[in-house]
Amino acid sequence: MKQNNRKKAAWIFAATFLIVLAVLAAAMLKTSAVPRGSTWTKVFDLYDEGLTEHNYQAFTYDFTFANKTKDEVSDFVFRLGFRHDAFLSSAWNGALEIHQNTASGEAVAYIPDLRDYDPADYALNYFTVDGETLIAMKDGDYLVYYPSTGMNAMEIPIKANEGTTPGFIMYVPIGASIEDSSL
Repeated sequence: MKQNNRKKAAWIFAATFLIVLAVLAAAMLKTSAVPRGSTWTKVFDLYDEGLTEHNYQAFTYDFTFANKTKDEVSDFVFRLGFRHDAFLSSAWNGALEIHQNTASGEAVAYIPDLRDYDPADYALNYFTVDGETLIAMKDGDYLVYYPSTGMNAMEIPIKANEGTTPGFIMYVPIGASIEDSSL
């Protein structure tokens, strides 16, 4: 009986230790998503219903990654899962891997630079509004962001006690935001 109690205590200690390590690691690499104050609106008549009232609002979201360690972070990615409709307009510096749930399964596309996005090259759901191509993101869709190592961006490596701020421009229904989405 003592042997079983020792094994149980050892497992509890190991599990508690791993939880404490995970909490400490999370505290050292902070991530936050904050929309900027400036915004604009557009009419999204996605289904040719004759809408004329502005119904979508653009937000520039900055995703700040702070390295609060004394070590250099040489690699990271982040995943942003959507909980409601949003339309991705622009992203800067890094590459995106877009995951969309479609009637025929999951569509996945790796886009090295969204500024050069041509919808003819990818099997993604998109809309064009006022000449702007927008990638449709629905509830359950997600993207994976891969930071840039290029000289213009230098998102990685992140030196000790420094950070980087990749960002996106997304349209969401007026009154909504992506702040409740999972990062």
